[in-house]
Amino acid sequence: MFYLAFALMFALLVFGFKMKRLNLNEIGRGFLPLILVLGINGIVGWYAWSALKWVYPQYNDILHGFTYNGHKYILAFVFFSLGTCFRVYHRYRKIPISSLLVAPLIIWLIICWVLTSYLPGASYFILPLYALLGSLLISLQKEKSNLYFFVVLTFPAIWIYTPFIQMFPVGLGLKMLVASTVLTTLTFFLLLPVFEAYKHKKRIASLSFLLFLGFMVSAHINSGNNSENPKPTSLLYVLNTDKNKAQWATYENELSSWTSQYLGENKKRPDSLLTISSKYNTDFTYVANAPLKELLPPKVEVTIDTIIGDHRALEFCIMPQRDVNRLDVFTNETRILEAKINNIALSDHYLSNRIGRKLITHYISNNDNTELHLRIPKDESLELTLYEASNDLLDNPSFSVPERAEEYMPMPFVLNDAILLIKTIKF
Repeated sequence: MFYLAFALMFALLVFGFKMKRLNLNEIGRGFLPLILVLGINGIVGWYAWSALKWVYPQYNDILHGFTYNGHKYILAFVFFSLGTCFRVYHRYRKIPISSLLVAPLIIWLIICWVLTSYLPGASYFILPLYALLGSLLISLQKEKSNLYFFVVLTFPAIWIYTPFIQMFPVGLGLKMLVASTVLTTLTFFLLLPVFEAYKHKKRIASLSFLLFLGFMVSAHINSGNNSENPKPTSLLYVLNTDKNKAQWATYENELSSWTSQYLGENKKRPDSLLTISSKYNTDFTYVANAPLKELLPPKVEVTIDTIIGDHRALEFCIMPQRDVNRLDVFTNETRILEAKINNIALSDHYLSNRIGRKLITHYISNNDNTELHLRIPKDESLELTLYEASNDLLDNPSFSVPERAEEYMPMPFVLNDAILLIKTIKF
């Protein structure tokens, strides 16, 4: 289908020049508005989310990146993109529609070639391109064509592309606002045969910019937090049993009043805490000194520690001494040649391609033990760091952490409301 579209494009260009309905100078000028609107809307979309997080720091605590008022931001930037398109193309309204369509056709051919080569599942994106080729054919044959033919030929673009304008930011977060602005622009190109017939493009541009401002104001009014739109908050108690040191920790960038009770004026950036496994690899943002609590660390019982040839075999059991929900095990730089966790072998591929120093995460049921069988080079020293967590910070009798107010909620995707104990084992 791509090669057929390319052949049809070439044939239409030959036909247009032969009939003297196409002009190289006008085709060249037709690239100017296309480059302008793609550049402006692409840059605005690319920096939109960064700008919004700078204006509204609380958005940094929405880890998935889609705010409660996110649909309004999508609408706002779609209208901004449309306003830019109508305003720029109004300035180039004297270029004949047949010459104006060549630049969008070339751009879409390039896009479809990339999709055909690297993302074949999206090859159907070429269907609206055939409709645009049909529009070019009609415009080459007649000086003044029936607008309703062009309207019908825009249906594939509207049907296929417009859902993605909303779906990309919803599914991937508002960092993908650039997908909305660029895809709006690219869809506008496919609708050029209809839009070029509009006599008041400048007024439509002004209306679009006005709607952009309106939705931005509406989004600003709804940018706060309440019981229906609660702010994500997080709090952990971290006890390093090796150093006998305790800290409060949080993932929040903009501290809530609930978290500030524990990480107020004394908060600081963490020094050497490892990232606990989470969906977005989120790090602690702030820590503060906390009082020491008498909490029992996990007990480690070594059953085998022996040299076999060039390797060292280790077998040990990690037993919780309190009610726990999760155990993360990290290693130093020592190579792990073989590993079994509760008699389940880890693949050689996993052991060779571990991201960071994490060995396993064990989500514990009924305070089960964690049995490890490891094989390492005999001349290397192994150091394991255990992160044992229980999700009972708000219920544990050793603490008096109050419940959150209605405008706050536990931050998802991270270890939260937890008591975290750190213990190091050295072999």
